[in-house]
Amino acid sequence: MATVIPVVGNLSTALISFVGRRREVAEIRRLLGVGRLVTLTGAGGVGKTRLALAASAASGKAFPDGVWIIDLAAVRDSSAVAAATAGALRVRTAAAGPSLSSSRTTWPATGR
Repeated sequence: MATVIPVVGNLSTALISFVGRRREVAEIRRLLGVGRLVTLTGAGGVGKTRLALAASAASGKAFPDGVWIIDLAAVRDSSAVAAATAGALRVRTAAAGPSLSSSRTTWPATGR
């Protein structure tokens, strides 16, 4: 009998230790408590990906379905963000229905 192991998050195992930037990690974790999506921006090479991985790993227990990293570095066209997100989350996009990239798409209010 085969055992199905549900996919929980997509974090890779850290190959090196992460030292410093405790305040940044704490701030990202605080922001994750307020909203489910946090975007890190900055110049190339400053450590955004490494910081995101450290904060995500530290936040894993707070999210039973896991923490998902969506690397948008290769996305050059804003219309491809939805497809990249769906791919990272392993979600099939519906052929019918409104496009996520549509400027007319409205999102339900969250009560915040």
